[in-house]
Amino acid sequence: MARNYTPIRNNHPLLRTLLTAIEKGDTPQAEIFKKAGVTARTVIDWRRGRSPALYLVEAVANAAGFDLKFVKKGDKDEAAVLKDALTRSMTALDDWLNLYAPDECNPDRVAEAKSRVWPGGTIGYIAEVQAQNRAAMNGASE
Repeated sequence: MARNYTPIRNNHPLLRTLLTAIEKGDTPQAEIFKKAGVTARTVIDWRRGRSPALYLVEAVANAAGFDLKFVKKGDKDEAAVLKDALTRSMTALDDWLNLYAPDECNPDRVAEAKSRVWPGGTIGYIAEVQAQNRAAMNGASE
């Protein structure tokens, strides 16, 4: 169902991103804004370019299920670190499968797996991935 909203313009990319995410979400906007203590008039003003107070942006983000946080430039956020760890684990499992069931796998993938595993051997490779995963998990739990 198409919704008619005041176009988002002339405001900060963070606010545009938040309002766009809310528009695309399943929770009615009115419910989110009410939970955050923000009136419809306020949101219309934001959409027209008025700058909101940071505490209101945070309240709306929280009501919509988002955290507003600062990440130092160059640092990865927790989700990115954990996603990298999961990607490494998936790659390691795929490599194991390619090496131990090569007849069932794509020859190019088998060759890629060999290039990653053979330098340190299977146990060394798995140990390295596990160490990286532990480091990611320890960083996430701090």
